[in-house]
Amino acid sequence: FPVTIQKIEKVVFISATRESKEGTSFLKSIENIPGAEYEIIENNTEKLCVVYNRMVQKYMDSHDIICFIHDDVYIDDLRIEKKLRKAVYEKEYDLVGLAGEIGPAIKSPALWHLMSDRANLRGAVAHPADDHSIFMTSFGSTPAEVDLIDNLFMAFNTKIFRINGNFRFDETNPCHTHFTDLDISLQAKKYGYKLGIWPIWVMHSSPGLRDYNNPVWQNGQKWFLQKWSR
Repeated sequence: FPVTIQKIEKVVFISATRESKEGTSFLKSIENIPGAEYEIIENNTEKLCVVYNRMVQKYMDSHDIICFIHDDVYIDDLRIEKKLRKAVYEKEYDLVGLAGEIGPAIKSPALWHLMSDRANLRGAVAHPADDHSIFMTSFGSTPAEVDLIDNLFMAFNTKIFRINGNFRFDETNPCHTHFTDLDISLQAKKYGYKLGIWPIWVMHSSPGLRDYNNPVWQNGQKWFLQKWSR
């Protein structure tokens, strides 16, 4: 009898850190996922948009899904690859995240969770409360189709990079990290791509933006609003 071999879509995880990879939450977690393919850019001084574009170029022809994830994210979900394949190939999401929003109004302060009503937020992410406990930030229901995705975790169907050479992270962004997510989300919507969030369980060890008056963030916000506000 003929044997049917089912294609298993290849997933690669990418993380960049300003420090050594040893001790990062991402490395500690990804090593526990059997067979997971990943690359960590250590001692990174480049903007994430530059790093991510280079990784897109490297992996878009050899892998089906590329997932960019912050170094302070601990993946606590052994089914992560199966979930990503379901989100991309069954729900047909081109860009998959963990938290996001619907119907943003592009305005200051340009933070995804403040550019829409609370009722329009979606997703859930865990954070450490202290050394012994966590708390879950529940933004809203998940899975869900959204318009903006938080950049702690962004997974792409690499097909959209292969067919559209103009769809890339914008390297004119002056920030190292900020606005990478908002800009690529809005680009995706402009090209008609489908964005969604999915219940993938992680713990994010980040307090988020501490000060809206940070001059680096303010400079990035000026760039973002000039590009996208109408």
